[in-house]
Amino acid sequence: MSDKIKENQEVIETVQVLLEERIRPALQEHGGDVKFVGYDDGVLEVELCGACDGCPHARETMENGIAQLVSYFVPEVTEVRAVNMPDS
Repeated sequence: MSDKIKENQEVIETVQVLLEERIRPALQEHGGDVKFVGYDDGVLEVELCGACDGCPHARETMENGIAQLVSYFVPEVTEVRAVNMPDS
């Protein structure tokens, strides 16, 4: 297994734990949710679900919540995109 694949797997595992333990519970309290879609070359892709999908505050949640928290705990992630949100 190449070093890059191993590193990506470690990042993915860390991101998934962070989503499950810290981010999803906070969103679920308000009827929303987020799902891991993929990670490659510093870019994390997620899908906003439930009340978050189409919410007028979704961009703020992405920028000031999800992206900020992920960047803090997983510095390998340089960008977070919501696949179901234009221009994220």
